[in-house]
Amino acid sequence: MNSPADRRNRTVIGRVVTGTGDFAGDWMAAGAGKVVVPLPAHRGPGPVVAARAAAGAREGGAAGVWVASFDVGRADESVGQSVLDAEQLWTLACQDSADTAPLLVAGNLLGCVLSRPGYALVAGTSAFVRGAVPEGVDGARARFRRYAERLRHSMPELIRVADRFPPEHHAWATIA
Repeated sequence: MNSPADRRNRTVIGRVVTGTGDFAGDWMAAGAGKVVVPLPAHRGPGPVVAARAAAGAREGGAAGVWVASFDVGRADESVGQSVLDAEQLWTLACQDSADTAPLLVAGNLLGCVLSRPGYALVAGTSAFVRGAVPEGVDGARARFRRYAERLRHSMPELIRVADRFPPEHHAWATIA
């Protein structure tokens, strides 16, 4: 992805996300096994989501984060690139699109953050996810499940997301 054509919004998004909004199978299979972790984002993507993308990219060895717009009118434009500063990344993401949350992709394509209404999906290699989700995969997935349960009536789709990404190991709060 070194040529300008390789860094167009449509190209970057097409490498990582399918037309239905799922992560592309080829991208998920490339490199070391990638994992997906849902995170609460009730008010939509924000500085915390940007900070997670920057931390994941830093841990994953990327030089920066690409901000790829889903806006059809900007499909042939180059992605916006940020250094690993979370505040600068969030500013760039806000400028990128007022109506659709952008896809935040590590410059080395080893991880990304995809925002959806009410949540965000962090996906990537173990190094990217370790930086973006310092509380751990299972802890974050369990926290997301509790979030989804609290909002089950106003946002029922969150339960389906929590069901797709359950914790692999459960930690019990109390001994039975």
